[in-house]
Order: sequence, then structure tokens, then C-alpha cells
Amino acid sequence: MKPTANEHYSNPAWEAFLKTSFSKLEEQVKNHAESMGLKNLPRLTGDSLDLYTEEHKLGHQPLLSELSSSLHPKTTAYEATEHCKMTEQRLREQRNKLAQAKERKIQIDASCQNSTTVSLRRFLFALSAVAVISLVDGSQTIPVYEEYGYSFIAAIFIGVLFSVGLALYAHITPKIIATYPKKWQRWCTSIFLYSGIATLFYYMATVRAEYLSSSTNNNAVDNINIHFSPMPFVITSMFMFTIAVAVCIFYMPTRQERAEMWRVLHAKYQQKANQLEIARIEKEIQEIQQENGSVINISASILEYGSKQEAKIINHYNRCIAVWKRHNLMHRPDSGTPDCFNTPTKDGFDTNFPTF
Repeated sequence: MKPTANEHYSNPAWEAFLKTSFSKLEEQVKNHAESMGLKNLPRLTGDSLDLYTEEHKLGHQPLLSELSSSLHPKTTAYEATEHCKMTEQRLREQRNKLAQAKERKIQIDASCQNSTTVSLRRFLFALSAVAVISLVDGSQTIPVYEEYGYSFIAAIFIGVLFSVGLALYAHITPKIIATYPKKWQRWCTSIFLYSGIATLFYYMATVRAEYLSSSTNNNAVDNINIHFSPMPFVITSMFMFTIAVAVCIFYMPTRQERAEMWRVLHAKYQQKANQLEIARIEKEIQEIQQENGSVINISASILEYGSKQEAKIINHYNRCIAVWKRHNLMHRPDSGTPDCFNTPTKDGFDTNFPTF
């Protein structure tokens, strides 16, 4: 069973196989020890225990080979090493990106701190005020266009265009006046511009008044003749136009202020995007480190398990030697103890896992 990052590797199938193999080997060791003991072997002196236990060592070595084939220690270690190298490369790239993002952060933060700009709320207020005033005045011209024979939808469309033109006129009027250096020139230009818009308003108000007079007289029950004056409409339109011009003068930011405002807004957008980028890169770095740690832990768990199983096999071999000696002594007719029993046997196993 392959472990997760926080679990230890285990292989129940292998452990069951190893338990069965140990039982068979122990039985073979007892039988062989009894057989050799009945023949008074090893001899009491001058004999070598390794000559009699070599086959049991050879019986344990295949278990070590089978363990290596099952767990692939070299492949596991190689894959872990290669993954660490790849991780270092990925971390190096992400850290370079993080350093670049933090350098941009310093520049963007400085750009935001060193800026002095008008409030976006002020700009939106001025824009909305001029738009509302123009739309209100433009909506009053819809009956005029209907009088000219346009449909209601077309009249609305032309009224909206009139509103847009009126808003633009209110916006450029103070700019035109400001282009003249002398006071009398500015006064003359103001009178000329206001006279032009007043003439337009008067004409539109006249048509509007005639439309209202006609509608009222046609719908009246008694035969009466009501005539509306255009002057209230003219005064109202001029008043609203004057307010729109005042808003453009006192509230609408200048071109330089608007340019600075958009620059700062763009810088703040970049600042937010930069913060998200830094957070994203830091998260990716953390995920890469966690992934690498998981791979290392899994590989280490497999290698540690293999090392313990190897030690278990070798320890079992040593126990088998002890069992061989005991059973050999129990079945010797000479009741003697060979001097080679006091000499350690040679292990010499070919192992494949590191020692933990």
C-alpha cells in the first residue's frame, strides 16, 4: 500500500509472504540441525559452522532479493533525487518571479504614494450632474420633434442626441472663454455663446409652447383659447444650462487632473493585481515545497520500511542459527559441544536499503 504524506508505508501481502517463508525456513533449519546432530556434525574440534549454515543463509538471501524487487529501492531513491532537482528548478523560477513582482510592488507603491489627484467621486458627481441636467432639458424637446412629424421613438433618439450636444456645449463653453487673455474678450465671448444657446432655447421653447397651447385648446370642454408663453421654458433651460456650466467650471477636473486621476486609478489597479500576483506566487512556492516534502516523505517511508524488513530477515537468519545450534546439541549422540559454536558466523548478505 502506497502511503500518503503523513502515513508510513506498509505491505501486508509482503509481510504475509515473509511470515510463511520464515515458517518454512525454520522447519528446514530444525530438520537439518537434527540430521547433522545425529551424525555428530559439526566435529567437536577443527570444524567450521559456516559449512553447515551456508544453505540457510542462501535460503534467506532470496528473501532480500524479493524485497528489493518489490520495493525498487534504487528507483525510489533516484526518483526522489530527481524530483528534488526538479523542485529546486521550479522554486528558483518562482522565487525569481516573486523577486520581480516585489520590485514592481516598490515602484507601484511609490507611484501611488507620490500622486495627488482629485477624487473619483467628485469627477463622477460632475459628470452625473451635467448628464442629468442635459437629459432633463433634452427630454423637453421630444414633443418638438414629434411636431415635426417624427415618430415617438425617433423623437426620443433625437432628444438624447440633443442632450449629448448640450452637455458637450456646457463643457466646452468655459474652455472657449478661457482661451481669450483679456477680460473684455472673455465677456464678449460669453455674451456671444450665451446668446447662441439662448436663441436655440427660445426657438425650442416657442415650438413647445405652441404644442402645449394646441393640445390644451383641443382637449378643452369649453371653447376657450389658452396661449402659453415660451419665456418660462427659456428661463428654465438657461438656468439649467448655467448650472451645468458652473458644474463644469467648479467641479469638473481639468484635463491634467483627469489624466492624473486615470493614471492613479491604473496604478491602484496594478497595485491590486501585483498583490494578487505575489500571493499567487507565494502560494505556488508553498505548494511546490509541500509536494516535494510529500514525495520525500513517501520515498523515505518506503526505504525505511525496506530497511526494517531487511533487518528483520537478517535477524531471523541469526535466530535460525541459534535454533540450529540448539537442535543440533539436542540430537548429538556424543553430547558434546563443537568449538565452532563459539565462533560467529559470517553474515555477508547483499542488502539494498540504507540503514536508518
